[in-house]
Amino acid sequence: MNLYQLALFLHIVGVVCFFMPLGVYLFGLLALRRARQAQQVRMICQAIFATDAVAVGGILLVAVAGLYMAFTAWGITTGWVIVAIVSFALMAPIGPLLVERRLHVIATLTAEASNEPLSRETQQRIDDPVMGAGLLLMIAWLLGIIYLMTTKPTLQGAIVAMIVAAALGLLAGAPFWLTRRRAKAIAG
Repeated sequence: MNLYQLALFLHIVGVVCFFMPLGVYLFGLLALRRARQAQQVRMICQAIFATDAVAVGGILLVAVAGLYMAFTAWGITTGWVIVAIVSFALMAPIGPLLVERRLHVIATLTAEASNEPLSRETQQRIDDPVMGAGLLLMIAWLLGIIYLMTTKPTLQGAIVAMIVAAALGLLAGAPFWLTRRRAKAIAG
């Protein structure tokens, strides 16, 4: 086994380690939308947050191994490599800034409550469509990057692939926005 093969293995392990927490986050968000008591919300948030170290480890493996391969085998100026790196960098803030921050607010709102019903504010924050839509965008974008890694298209093909991935991610997030509208219509 040479260093490139080891880097490729670690890169793939990193992708797996990044996707696992994304799945937990997504299912956790769906569970939060069904929760009716503060204690349930708190437990779901704790389960979601327990995956953070795995996500960070996965991101580091993806970045370090991917950059090693880019520098040693493909060249940092290869079109699909540039698009993958830029896409990864653009995607990176979505988790901590759009999703994680909102979940921590929800966890804080339920920190002291026991078996109480959810407050209106907590329920509104749980129904925030940005969290689910942001997660689905991240998942679609990561799948787009995997597409780049496996097919190695031209620069133009890589850009089109990532635009399509982003559009599919945004489209997949539409139900989160629609259920928010329906909830407002029913409440209003």
